[in-house]
Amino acid sequence: MIDPKIVRDEPEKVRAMLALRNSPVDIDALVKIDGIRRTAQVRVDGIRAEKNKSAEAYGRLKREKKGDTPEADALMKSMKELDNGMAALEKTMDDAASQWLAMLER
Repeated sequence: MIDPKIVRDEPEKVRAMLALRNSPVDIDALVKIDGIRRTAQVRVDGIRAEKNKSAEAYGRLKREKKGDTPEADALMKSMKELDNGMAALEKTMDDAASQWLAMLER
């Protein structure tokens, strides 16, 4: 298994090592796939942070017996939308990881 960090930081070194083994792995494609995965990961982390803030605010409203207010409903709707967006990004991350592995298995 090739460490994505090494491919990202030293693509020429990895390319040379793979050439010695006559491996057909496309390093440029690996770097691109890793970039897609990393971008999605950053966005997922941001969504999780936002969702945690919303959940904390919603919990505060519930403790204050204001769980049935329009503000609470808006927070709940927002958290559901964040979940949907996060699911799509997690799928992107999973797809990128699968592509990474498939390219290395050639």
